[in-house]
Amino acid sequence: MTSTSRTSASLIWFTLGLDVDIYAELSWGEQRDNTQLAQLNGPRLSAFLHRLEEDIPAEFLRLDAPDYKDIVDRYGCLVVSQRSPVNH
Repeated sequence: MTSTSRTSASLIWFTLGLDVDIYAELSWGEQRDNTQLAQLNGPRLSAFLHRLEEDIPAEFLRLDAPDYKDIVDRYGCLVVSQRSPVNH
Protein backbone atom coordinates (compact mmCIF):
# COMPACT_ATOMS: atom_id res chain seq x y z
CA MET A 1 0.00 0.00 0.00
CA THR A 2 1.35 3.41 -0.96
CA SER A 3 0.53 6.60 0.86
CA THR A 4 0.87 10.09 -0.52
CA SER A 5 1.55 12.96 1.81
CA ARG A 6 0.15 16.40 1.03
CA THR A 7 2.08 19.52 1.90
CA SER A 8 1.22 23.17 1.81
CA ALA A 9 3.10 23.35 -1.49
CA SER A 10 0.61 21.06 -3.27
CA LEU A 11 -1.04 22.74 -6.22
CA ILE A 12 -4.75 22.90 -6.87
CA TRP A 13 -6.09 24.09 -10.21
CA PHE A 14 -9.33 26.04 -9.87
CA THR A 15 -11.26 27.13 -12.93
CA LEU A 16 -14.23 29.44 -12.57
CA GLY A 17 -16.52 29.58 -15.56
CA LEU A 18 -19.54 31.85 -15.62
CA ASP A 19 -22.08 31.64 -18.40
CA VAL A 20 -24.58 34.04 -16.86
CA ASP A 21 -25.23 37.76 -17.06
CA ILE A 22 -26.07 38.46 -13.41
CA TYR A 23 -22.70 40.19 -12.92
CA ALA A 24 -22.76 42.41 -16.02
CA GLU A 25 -24.86 45.48 -16.79
CA LEU A 26 -25.31 44.30 -20.38
CA SER A 27 -27.18 41.06 -20.91
CA TRP A 28 -27.25 39.04 -24.10
CA GLY A 29 -30.75 37.88 -23.13
CA GLU A 30 -34.13 39.31 -24.03
CA GLN A 31 -33.83 42.06 -21.40
CA ARG A 32 -30.58 43.86 -22.34
CA ASP A 33 -30.42 46.26 -19.36
CA ASN A 34 -29.17 44.19 -16.46
CA THR A 35 -28.01 47.03 -14.22
CA GLN A 36 -30.08 46.13 -11.17
CA LEU A 37 -28.89 42.52 -10.99
CA ALA A 38 -25.31 43.52 -11.75
CA GLN A 39 -25.26 46.05 -8.92
CA LEU A 40 -26.46 43.37 -6.49
CA ASN A 41 -24.25 40.51 -7.68
CA GLY A 42 -21.14 42.20 -9.11
CA PRO A 43 -19.71 43.27 -5.74
CA ARG A 44 -20.30 39.75 -4.37
CA LEU A 45 -18.33 38.18 -7.20
CA SER A 46 -15.57 40.74 -6.85
CA ALA A 47 -15.27 40.17 -3.09
CA PHE A 48 -15.15 36.40 -3.64
CA LEU A 49 -12.37 36.70 -6.23
CA HIS A 50 -10.38 39.01 -3.94
CA ARG A 51 -10.71 36.51 -1.07
CA LEU A 52 -9.51 33.64 -3.26
CA GLU A 53 -6.42 35.56 -4.20
CA GLU A 54 -5.65 36.92 -0.74
CA ASP A 55 -6.73 34.18 1.67
CA ILE A 56 -5.71 30.97 -0.10
CA PRO A 57 -3.52 32.52 -1.80
CA ALA A 58 -4.49 31.91 -5.40
CA GLU A 59 -2.66 33.05 -8.49
CA PHE A 60 -4.67 34.57 -11.33
CA LEU A 61 -3.60 33.09 -14.67
CA ARG A 62 -5.93 34.32 -17.40
CA LEU A 63 -9.25 35.84 -18.33
CA ASP A 64 -11.37 34.75 -21.28
CA ALA A 65 -14.25 37.16 -21.84
CA PRO A 66 -14.29 38.18 -25.52
CA ASP A 67 -17.90 39.40 -25.39
CA TYR A 68 -17.06 41.80 -22.54
CA LYS A 69 -13.85 43.42 -23.78
CA ASP A 70 -12.69 46.40 -21.71
CA ILE A 71 -15.41 45.94 -19.05
CA VAL A 72 -14.17 42.80 -17.27
CA ASP A 73 -11.00 42.26 -15.29
CA ARG A 74 -9.70 39.64 -12.87
CA TYR A 75 -12.19 40.78 -10.19
CA GLY A 76 -15.33 40.94 -12.31
CA CYS A 77 -17.11 43.71 -14.18
CA LEU A 78 -15.31 47.05 -13.96
CA VAL A 79 -18.36 49.29 -14.32
CA VAL A 80 -20.19 47.64 -11.42
CA SER A 81 -17.19 47.48 -9.11
CA GLN A 82 -16.36 51.16 -9.73
CA ARG A 83 -19.84 52.24 -8.63
CA SER A 84 -20.20 49.73 -5.82
CA PRO A 85 -17.11 49.53 -3.63
CA VAL A 86 -16.28 46.04 -2.49
CA ASN A 87 -15.93 45.34 1.20
CA HIS A 88 -13.62 42.39 1.47
